[in-house]
Amino acid sequence: MTQTRMEDARRRLGITKAQLARDAGMNATTVMLISSGRLVPYPGQQERLEQVLRIEAGHLLEEVEDARD
Repeated sequence: MTQTRMEDARRRLGITKAQLARDAGMNATTVMLISSGRLVPYPGQQERLEQVLRIEAGHLLEEVEDARD
């Protein structure tokens, strides 16, 4: 099964979507929509999420293999 690098990093850091939203200065609903693929983040949103999650710029929404499989 695949997931986005965003979800992989969030789980690796052990933070909830609500914590991610707070740390990125975003609305929790927006983070949930981006995480589910129903919303494409604006560049500023993507940059903030990548900083909080320690993801290399431009790689937030890449798909990765879920290590739990």
